[in-house]
Amino acid sequence: MTQTNRSLNETSSNFVDKERGIFWCTSFGLVGLLIFSSNFATITTFVVNKQLRRHGIYCLLNLAVADMLLGALTIPYYINDIAGIFLQWNLLEPQVYVVVRGFYITVLFGSLFCLVVVSLNRVFATYLPFRYRTMKLRSHLSIFAITWALAIAASVVFFLMKQLQDQVVLVFQGLFVMALIIIIMSYVIILMKVKIKNQVPTTSLSQLRERHLAITVFLVSLLSMTTWIPSIVFHAIYKTQTSGFNIDLQLSIYLIHSSNSLVNPVIYVFRMKDFRKALWKLFTSCMPADSSITPPTSPGNVESNNNQGAGQTNKCVLSFNNVVFDTKL
Repeated sequence: MTQTNRSLNETSSNFVDKERGIFWCTSFGLVGLLIFSSNFATITTFVVNKQLRRHGIYCLLNLAVADMLLGALTIPYYINDIAGIFLQWNLLEPQVYVVVRGFYITVLFGSLFCLVVVSLNRVFATYLPFRYRTMKLRSHLSIFAITWALAIAASVVFFLMKQLQDQVVLVFQGLFVMALIIIIMSYVIILMKVKIKNQVPTTSLSQLRERHLAITVFLVSLLSMTTWIPSIVFHAIYKTQTSGFNIDLQLSIYLIHSSNSLVNPVIYVFRMKDFRKALWKLFTSCMPADSSITPPTSPGNVESNNNQGAGQTNKCVLSFNNVVFDTKL
């Protein structure tokens, strides 16, 4: 009887673990897919529509590239570990997993460094607006190249010092904290300047647009920081504990952290009217000719839209939609 009960308990435990594994694999898979598709749509929208490509957009494009890559790597990276723990099978070969992990950590650093660049870019735009407007695209590209070079260097150091990985993780957690402090201080400085500017009435359309973009970028950075903080706090606590953490708690924190790359396109949709219209146009261009979904039109544009629709072909413009992970950052 005891042996039978033990067998039933093991079967029940295996069934529960399988359900949890499927749940977490599905969750990370969906989040990764949403991150990739939304950021791909964001990049395509900005690239296709020239009127959206202002100076402040270049840094957001760089961040969107990092987030898109992060979404693509989230799926195999996390699902491989989750399947190994709960379902007892590995999605990737060990050699392939090492490569995926290397790219993931590199892009993770890149995403954080891109956030820092975005905040410093806004400081430059706020305090030196005339020099900022005369910046060449080449200057932006040089800054982005340095950002990604630093991300690659940090990832290489992380892997080369594998034997001291516990200490290295703590060092990089400190690096993340420093990056977040830089972001916070940047926006404190910006808010001080904006407060002074608000005392003087502003009627210039370009200044109003710049202020609106500054608030949008601030929201992007703020929400991104809120998704980073739980992961940083968790790793800081974990390194001081002798007992393991609940695996579901860890995965919840990692899922929140991964959603960092999803909030940016959502903010763009709600905060940027021109982006919202361009994204809608991009989306509807991929719909079948007899689709019932039509873009919103004003009464004055109905006739012109009908004339355009008569000769329109159905074109699609580039649219797609207690075990501890002690080394994850």
